[in-house]
Amino acid sequence: MFQSLGSNFYQTIGCFASKSEVKGVTIAQLVLKAISLLKNIGISVDGIVCDGATTNRKMWSELGIVGSQDGMKNYFEHPSIHNKRVYAFSDFVHLFKCVRNRLYNNKTLRLHSESDSVAWGYYREVYKEDTKHPANLRIALRITPQHLDLTSMAKMRLRLCTQVLSMSMAKAMRYYKSKGCVMLKSSDETANFTEFWNNLFDNLNRNLPWQGLKLNDLDGFKDALYYIDCWENEMFAGHINPEEFLTNQTAEGLRITLNSTIDLSKYLLESCSFTYVLTGKMCQDPLEKFFGIIRQSCGPNDHPTTPTFLHLYKILSVLKPPKYGNCSVTSTDTPQISLADLHEIFHNKVSCRIEKINKLKIKLDELIEEGLWEPCDILPNCSNNEECSIRDSIVYYVCGFFKTCNANHPAAELVSLKTNGKLIYPNTYLYEFLSTVEHSFSLFCHEYDGFDKVVEDITDEIETVFIPGKFENAKVSREKKKLSKLYNS
Repeated sequence: MFQSLGSNFYQTIGCFASKSEVKGVTIAQLVLKAISLLKNIGISVDGIVCDGATTNRKMWSELGIVGSQDGMKNYFEHPSIHNKRVYAFSDFVHLFKCVRNRLYNNKTLRLHSESDSVAWGYYREVYKEDTKHPANLRIALRITPQHLDLTSMAKMRLRLCTQVLSMSMAKAMRYYKSKGCVMLKSSDETANFTEFWNNLFDNLNRNLPWQGLKLNDLDGFKDALYYIDCWENEMFAGHINPEEFLTNQTAEGLRITLNSTIDLSKYLLESCSFTYVLTGKMCQDPLEKFFGIIRQSCGPNDHPTTPTFLHLYKILSVLKPPKYGNCSVTSTDTPQISLADLHEIFHNKVSCRIEKINKLKIKLDELIEEGLWEPCDILPNCSNNEECSIRDSIVYYVCGFFKTCNANHPAAELVSLKTNGKLIYPNTYLYEFLSTVEHSFSLFCHEYDGFDKVVEDITDEIETVFIPGKFENAKVSREKKKLSKLYNS
């Protein structure tokens, strides 16, 4: 299969059935033949992508590709174009899963002799701390036990890998450590490790034009190469054990992929007039999608036999069903009553939730119509010097998606930790109101009529604080009028 680097399309060009695994020499011959045939129809190949299978690594060695620090070579000569390089890539999705699996299997890794260990147990501690809050208030909300206790199938899922090695996990780890979690006191190295792989994945997974890679963005890949080389040198020097480093296959795959990304991006930007490069195209995702289409075409048979696969491959390669038919429906042929009309007759019910929300709006409108009032009359004052709980920080973070205001609030610690310049700090009164809502919800969320009880609890509290506040406002207004009359006289 080939994929265009400048356009959004990909196409299969051949498949071969074999009785057992194909030798690396044969794969290398097939690759060179495919590159030559594509050149004959006007397609120039700049790189090849494969996963870390043993036969694929043998194919690399047959083509002269070496991933060690000393004899580094990440390309081979084009078979049909003189002095043109074809760069080799290892599928970065597969590499990241290998890094995660290495940490999961060994439980700890170490970057150098004087550093703390990178431990899988710290991710478990973050999840344990994150699930202590009532009403499912969480910082790393996507993490589940399935992320932390991996099965053979879970190890193959990319989502379970990237959500653990994510910026949200790193920020949550630092936040809970700052809140005094004893089990995370030595987790700085793990948080830095997590942040490094998150940033590297983002650099290798640029799929949108505004994310496009430019020449000044290549420093991130060079820093990643330096990071991996220094880590490996610590192992060669005997400062850390081989079990505390990545596998040799993973390290070489990362080194070749990073060097190829740098070299090919420079070539495309400087010699091919590319405005930007989408590094997300330098992987084998299209091949995985094609296999998924084949499985879906088999119906309930998720594991097609070789003859079935070859038959479906030929059909999908030749036949493309039209998206729209060539027939038009006139108004005279249209039925007078459609199935949608009948469906609306029998299912035209107003949502119970909408009715409850409307009742809440009516009740709040009645309170407002009794007189003008300010938020300070209803909600308690909040000091910017007070200590803040984890629950308050999470609620304040969520409030930031509604309204902007105060960055000095004591609960703004989590927002400041997670922001990259785009998060906002909510209004203090909005935070106090939603904090009250969250407290009521945590009390009644498990009950059948929880929504009604939450609404009643909130409105009762508003009425309790609002009525005295209203009288106090009226008293202050009368005093102001008296003073103004005395002043005028």
